Amino acid sequence: MALISPASPQDISEAESASDCSPLTGIGDFACLQWTGYFRGEAGGASANVVLTAVRGDETLEMPYVTSAPMNGAPAPDGDAMARALAQAAVDAGWGNGTPLGVPAAPAAAS
Repeated sequence: MALISPASPQDISEAESASDCSPLTGIGDFACLQWTGYFRGEAGGASANVVLTAVRGDETLEMPYVTSAPMNGAPAPDGDAMARALAQAAVDAGWGNGTPLGVPAAPAAAS
């Protein structure tokens, strides 16, 4: 987890323009989720990653959730559950903004 406070205008701009970023509601002034690794079929996808990026006032927050990709018939990681866990952790840490938490669905896992 990384918290930048106070964040520079460039830090905030970078947080708000992350690639493949799906907005969610209920956290900070702006928040989004990004799924990488296994979820995007990236080369060497030995991990399944979900990253929550949020902006609140002059602070930015980055929270990654990393787990192993499935191996030898193990069940696939649940990107939706990972995203919900990160979002709830951000709210529990005081980053909620009083509106209902709305978490986007994870992309279909790469095969």
